Amino acid sequence: MDIPRRSFLSISAAAVPALAGATAAKAARDSQTPPGIRDTVLEAIVERNQFILDSSRTPRKLGDQKSSDKYKVNRLIASQELKNRKGRLATYGFAYSSGSSSVSVDAWEDLGSTATAKVTETTGLDVLSYLKGPENVTTKYKANHTALFVRQGNDWVIDELILDGEQHGLPMSVVEISLTPTRQLHRRSPATGRGGATPGPNGVVTDPKSNAGIPGQVRPMTTAGYDYNAMINYAVNYVFYYNPQYRSYNDTGGDCTNFVSQAAFAGQWPMTELGYRGDARYWYYDWQVESWSWINTQYFKYFILNSGRTYELAYLNDLGPADFVQIHWGTDPTPADVPDHTMIVTLYSWTGGRNGIYLTYHSRDTLNQLIWDLYDQYLPYNATWWAHRT
Repeated sequence: MDIPRRSFLSISAAAVPALAGATAAKAARDSQTPPGIRDTVLEAIVERNQFILDSSRTPRKLGDQKSSDKYKVNRLIASQELKNRKGRLATYGFAYSSGSSSVSVDAWEDLGSTATAKVTETTGLDVLSYLKGPENVTTKYKANHTALFVRQGNDWVIDELILDGEQHGLPMSVVEISLTPTRQLHRRSPATGRGGATPGPNGVVTDPKSNAGIPGQVRPMTTAGYDYNAMINYAVNYVFYYNPQYRSYNDTGGDCTNFVSQAAFAGQWPMTELGYRGDARYWYYDWQVESWSWINTQYFKYFILNSGRTYELAYLNDLGPADFVQIHWGTDPTPADVPDHTMIVTLYSWTGGRNGIYLTYHSRDTLNQLIWDLYDQYLPYNATWWAHRT
């Protein structure tokens, strides 16, 4: 059926100049972020991070004149949660001793009495072992936020800082106020059967990796033709700067397993022959298509176990360099034996207690995340962990 041409002329000619003028005015407002916005967001993030630090430094505070009453209430809630997390992490023998952050403002939208800023936070947190001292390890992550501002007089003050997307996988410094302190999601019973690795006995490694740095356990970093150093180096080099030779799946469920598959391939894991992509016996990637086991957490788990390339460890404390870790967060109703996330161990430190085991991953791009930080965050939700020995 033909559509009458006049049906497209629903805006009167007189209204067009007014509409164009309003659009131009809005574009002018949005063209430049007002002075001080980036500094306000940065001060808010630095202040938040200080609540988790084991430090004697005088804390830096966001000036009261830079925040709304709503923000001050939320800050009080967040600070208590962060202090609680700090105390719980200490029971594993670790703390964050210092940190640094930077912020970029990626977009600014002025709505008149309110405004939004899309910002990217980059934070590094230095890890301290209470048994050993400084670990000389910095956990680094990037997180996207939406900062909401309200106008007070002639000034913009921050009203809320909202994490974009899910918060899974971030260090304990990031608190989602809407879920704190009575965060009620899909709690479930612990997993039974395969999987379900636990921390293990404190100060003991029951299944040491040949190269894990335990006294008396010094052996090569290459086993069965696999190059663990190459796996680790790949993950470290490409955690924030994606390898352009591979597709990213951040917009279609997450890139974590794709990233670990790339690291495994860099470490001399051979691809299988091409086959039906939904058959977990195959693991491959080419310029046109990839197997589901290359990009999907569940199929990856099936492949690495059933192919004999890995086996499951009973204890997280036994993990060593270039081992793989998977987790079901416990915060959604999916079956407990289906992992949500895949990570690789990129650093290991023998402490004589809970070992310094550091994970690197995509989809919340994070470098050298202390495993006990994540473990404690998801303990209330009966999260299921898988520790894969490569």
